[in-house]
Amino acid sequence: MSNTIQRRSFLKKAALATGASITLPYILPSGRLFAASGQRIANHVVLCLFAGGVRNVEAIGQDCGNLLPGLMGGALGVDPAIASGIELLPALPENSVLSHATLFKNFRYKQGYLGHFNGHLAALTGHYSQESVNSTQKPLQPTLFELYRKHSGSARKNAWWVSNSLGVYPALGCSSNTAYGVDYQAEFTRPSGNETDNWGLGTAMNSDIQTVLKARSVIEEYQPELLVLNLQGADICHSNFTQYCNNLHKADFAISKLWESIQNTPGMANNTIMIVAPEHGRDLRKNEIADQFGQLGIDHSGDKTSREIFCMIAGSPNKVIQNQIISATSGESIDILPTIAHILGFADDISAGMLPGRVLEEAFV
Repeated sequence: MSNTIQRRSFLKKAALATGASITLPYILPSGRLFAASGQRIANHVVLCLFAGGVRNVEAIGQDCGNLLPGLMGGALGVDPAIASGIELLPALPENSVLSHATLFKNFRYKQGYLGHFNGHLAALTGHYSQESVNSTQKPLQPTLFELYRKHSGSARKNAWWVSNSLGVYPALGCSSNTAYGVDYQAEFTRPSGNETDNWGLGTAMNSDIQTVLKARSVIEEYQPELLVLNLQGADICHSNFTQYCNNLHKADFAISKLWESIQNTPGMANNTIMIVAPEHGRDLRKNEIADQFGQLGIDHSGDKTSREIFCMIAGSPNKVIQNQIISATSGESIDILPTIAHILGFADDISAGMLPGRVLEEAFV
């Protein structure tokens, strides 16, 4: 327990012992019991886990064309070999997310087991795990949600985890750590599969877009201070490379529309930082499973390329350096949590040495 938390506890007890007239905690307008001790950069953070195993070769290197025009800017461009497998989508917002953001072009899932759950754990706990995760087991280290809620005094409605219900994902809302745990867990919700098609996608709708629409509805109703959403459409890459590229394109569209929605939400506009990062990458070499276009699938077995990812941090010009691309190898998955703690002002309340990562200070004004 930090000195700040101990001091706060002592003062509350002292007030009661001296017969103070105020016997109930004051609830801040934000829904927090008390303010964290650190200064905030923004009052809201949205973390998009662009997960399922996204390879930098396609995402940032544009080896198959510009599949991420919403994030990266420019026009959609697709390799003719897969063009007939890429669905056309409605118009993107006028400005790319990168025009509001700093891009860490050579980010790293630096160590740990190359599994989806392990990649999520790195981002959500700030620690790498070296073994395959048991899907029935909660994380051992406290999650981002617990750290945020405990050290900010935040109500559960301020922390949301939006994901499908596969395996361990619903359990990532809290850990088994006895100092944190269920008392500080996030609200969990998943897409029903029947979300309203607000963007006119028709048959192009997929599970990732459903997840983003669900996150959008949470934002509209609650304006949470912390929201994390989990996209998984890229995982089809093991057996269908063309559909993987198609799903990258769809996730890009949905994330860019989500950013547009945030900028149109009172209370969150110009006061939200959005972070986008895959949980891990994919191998350099392809496997032997061909899709209908003759393209071979790609696994994630642990080579160097499978640890190469990107991270984009978007915000208003007074908070985040705009249209900045950091090409040098810089930053890793375990830096995401301390960066969010820094943004929301509770980093100083976390015990020293608890998080091995660093704040991605290069992104901020």
